[in-house]
Order: sequence, then C-alpha cells, then structure tokens
Amino acid sequence: MSTTLTVLEGVHTDEVWNISWSHDGSRLASASKDKTTYKEPQDVGYTPQFILGDHPFAVNCLAWSPDDSALVTSSNTYIKLWDSQTGLCTQTTEEHTETITSLAWLVDGTGFFSGALDRKIILWDSAANKLFEVEGTGDIRILDLAIIPDSNQLIIAGMEQKHERSSHQTSYVLRTFNMKTQKVESSTVVDHEICTVAISRDSQFALYNQNASIQLYDLQTHRVVGEYTGHLRTRHVIHSRFGGIADEFIISGSEDGNVYIWHRNSGRPLEVLYGHGEGGVNCVSWNPQRPEKFASCSDDHTIRIWETSRRGLACDTGMG
Repeated sequence: MSTTLTVLEGVHTDEVWNISWSHDGSRLASASKDKTTYKEPQDVGYTPQFILGDHPFAVNCLAWSPDDSALVTSSNTYIKLWDSQTGLCTQTTEEHTETITSLAWLVDGTGFFSGALDRKIILWDSAANKLFEVEGTGDIRILDLAIIPDSNQLIIAGMEQKHERSSHQTSYVLRTFNMKTQKVESSTVVDHEICTVAISRDSQFALYNQNASIQLYDLQTHRVVGEYTGHLRTRHVIHSRFGGIADEFIISGSEDGNVYIWHRNSGRPLEVLYGHGEGGVNCVSWNPQRPEKFASCSDDHTIRIWETSRRGLACDTGMG
C-alpha cells in the first residue's frame, strides 16, 4: 500500500510536466509550464532550495549530471545549464530550431545529448558548449532519447514522416545508435506513437510509452517482451519509469489523474494511486537511494511525494 507523505503545492502556478530525483536521492527537480524549475531538498519541510527562473518559455525537460553538481533544462529551443549548489545559470544556448524533447547526460559526466523535433541530436560538453551534431538520424523527428549505461549506445524514439504524391505516412521507430562508431545499429518500427523511453539500470531493457499501453523492450533481442495496460494515454507526454530496488516495478502517470504501478515480470497491476486533482499525471520518478519513495507531478500544479511498502507489494505479487 502506498500513501502520500506530502503534497508540494503553491510553488508552481501552472502544469508540472517533468520531475527527477538527483542521483544521491537528496533533491528533487521539477519543470513546469510556468517557465520555472523548482529544486527542493529532501527534508521534513520540503522547502524550495532554488526556483530557477529566466526561462523564455515553458520548461519541459531536465537532467541531473551524474555527480549532481549541475542541472540542465530545456525551454522550447533553449538549453540552460545551472550550478546545482548556487542555483546560478552558467550557460544559455540555442542551437535547435524546434522544441527540444529530451536531455541525457553521458555516464562519465563529460557532456550531455539533446534531441529535438528538428531531427537533430547534439552532443554538448559539460559546460554546455556544442561539440557536434550526431549524423545518421536526420530522417526522424526525435521524440525522446536515453543513454544505455553499460554500452556506447543511445536508444532513440522517433517519428518518420513520408510524403507521397497522394498520401502522408507517419511511422514510429526505436533505434539504437552507437556513439563510438556513429552508426545506427538497429531500427525497429512500432505500431503506435511513442512519447517517452526509459532504460533499466542493468541496461537490459527499455520502457516506452504508447497509446493505451507501455511496452517492455529487450535491448538484446530488439523485441517486446512485456506490456502494461490500465492507464490512460492518448495525446499528452506521459513519462513511465522503472522502480524498486532491482527495477522490479513499473510506474507511470496517466491522463486520468492517477498513478499506476505494475510488477515488471508478471505485468500484473498492483496499485492505482488517487490524490492528484484535475488533469493528467505527467511524470513519475522513483528515488534512486530510497526504493520506498517516489514522486509524481500533475497538471493540477502540484507534486506528490509517496511512500510505498515494498513488503506489501511483494505480498501482492506472490514474492517472498
């Protein structure tokens, strides 16, 4: 059984679209339509440490550096880099020509990737200076991307649009891209729109959110090996994540305003968590150091911090 520990309200004045715990589990960053990024320390009061403003548009993406010393955010076509200890912006840059949809740091912290609807993937150094544009992916609009930790690979979710003389065709693909060789190593066409992708900590699986289902994708065989249903996703960007000590759970927001938890191996729904107000739950984030704690954010302008009993979930799944 999961319960709400606290509700963070009054910080954001509009929809909250994205959240992420720092790697050490001590801070939570959130991105909002109100053009701010809120960063709070993990303490009893959950008071804001910094409110990172000065974004020209709504903030949709954010990513912590591996050592949590920096936070990178995106606002339409702009990227801003923040010193997480001082809350000061150290760099603002604009290279993309359409909305940035994803940010992902290299495992060694020497830089990060950005992907956008303009079909570009750009590698930046740790100070947000542009290094180069990734070649070989310019035929798809980037919907999301993630780094596979134990390899030299990116996994890219994209949309390919073909214009025939009398028709317009749209297809969706998952690609693995080798960062060392700069080549696409695999490409899989999927049957519905992809909005987000996440990678398991053991680098074995990807999780991608489609219309009305979440798919578990084996990165070795390039096949779907699991499916999770029950939540609602029709047109908004909904972030789903792995969770628990060994990523044994799948957690997702939903356009019906609830949070859903499944067991990864069985696909069995374990809990539907109510509490958010009107609008969808856009993102969830499981604390990497506190496997009993996770957060969710919503169109209702709030963030909820939840605590779950892993023993209770284990009993529900028949686990010991």
